[in-house]
Amino acid sequence: MFATYKPIKSYLNLLDSKNKKPSTELMTFLEKEYKEVPGSSNNHQTWKGGYFGHIEDLLNIANTLYKTFDKKRKLDFDFKDCIIVFLLHDIEKPFRYGKDNEFKNEKEEIIQEFIIKKYNFKLNKDQKNALKYIHGEEQDYSSKKRVMCPLAAFCHVCDNISARIYFNYPQKFGW
Repeated sequence: MFATYKPIKSYLNLLDSKNKKPSTELMTFLEKEYKEVPGSSNNHQTWKGGYFGHIEDLLNIANTLYKTFDKKRKLDFDFKDCIIVFLLHDIEKPFRYGKDNEFKNEKEEIIQEFIIKKYNFKLNKDQKNALKYIHGEEQDYSSKKRVMCPLAAFCHVCDNISARIYFNYPQKFGW
């Protein structure tokens, strides 16, 4: 009925060469240095290791939804695009909530930009749009033009499911 619940590393293996190396290097570093960091300060995955729980949830939720939606009507983005967006969307959290708090007061976008450059990620315009709007359009909303691309909307839905429905489940659960 549902896809098997998979760890983060299994999703990294799906990436193409341009982003597989930076993703693997980033996650290896984070797992070594920030393994116990929570997913947020208050609202979701607040337990030790909750950051990785949130990323893992996102990938598994997206895997299930992508397969379902793509069968019904072909999606105009690849599942691999979601993987990159999810790895980078909350990248400030390990550095804010981790042991050194080196970027505690820095804006999310500044930390994202730093990590993207440091690890040499190659992002397309839709991935950039999804990173900008994964938490919603907020003040950029317009009734006259589309702001969120389909990838951004899909990632936003998955993030909401993880952060607002599965926010308090520290144990692993099957899909």
